[in-house]
Amino acid sequence: MLARTSAMPEEEMEALSSARLQLYDGVLLSVAGLDAARLERARTAKPIVLLGERDSPERFDHVRLANEEGARVATAHMIEGGSRRIVVLGGTIDAGHTMSSDRRLGWERAVTDAGLGIDPRYVLPLPYYGSAPARDVLLRFIDSGLPFDGVFATTDILALGAMSALAERGLRVPEDVQVAGFDNLEMSQFVPPGLTSVDANHEKLAETAIGMLHKRIAGWSGPAEHVIIPVRLVVRGSTRARA
Repeated sequence: MLARTSAMPEEEMEALSSARLQLYDGVLLSVAGLDAARLERARTAKPIVLLGERDSPERFDHVRLANEEGARVATAHMIEGGSRRIVVLGGTIDAGHTMSSDRRLGWERAVTDAGLGIDPRYVLPLPYYGSAPARDVLLRFIDSGLPFDGVFATTDILALGAMSALAERGLRVPEDVQVAGFDNLEMSQFVPPGLTSVDANHEKLAETAIGMLHKRIAGWSGPAEHVIIPVRLVVRGSTRARA
């Protein structure tokens, strides 16, 4: 059974209610709205495996992506290709763990490791995640006159909007501005010149989470597992080789 929660905390708690859980053998819950304190109040004997970046109580099995490391690798790759002022498009300064804040932290780590200064003006949050707002926000940044030579977009969808904005302002990829994304969507290989992207390994995440849930349903009562799924960088034409 599939239940959509629209990232609403009340809907996510309802998915863990006693009435709902009577229908299931176990639950995979993608946590977007609930914090660890509210999750801690969920009391059930049914197996639950949490997905996503939000902090969670130790007692729950939890599977998440290596968001911070993937962003660090992508940003470091652009720095090796010669970029020195890299925008993080879709990044936020949220407290706690979210996808956007973890990927912004990875960008920050790579910039710091390279001895480059962190400038908060290069962190560009979005009103919502889509190619159109990414294009509009980057156009405004370009028009502000701040120099830049790289864009790390926190998703491939945002990277496509960024590449549109760069083309509209006559900036070449990767000669003038390198671009890297995150997710390695199938479309990314077909967008000229091909988008360098972090492969998020979603298939492995799903296999791991379902395997953990099956094990719990079968009666395994060992300690909770907290697994981070590794990612890899797929290099294409939107970035340059080592400078």
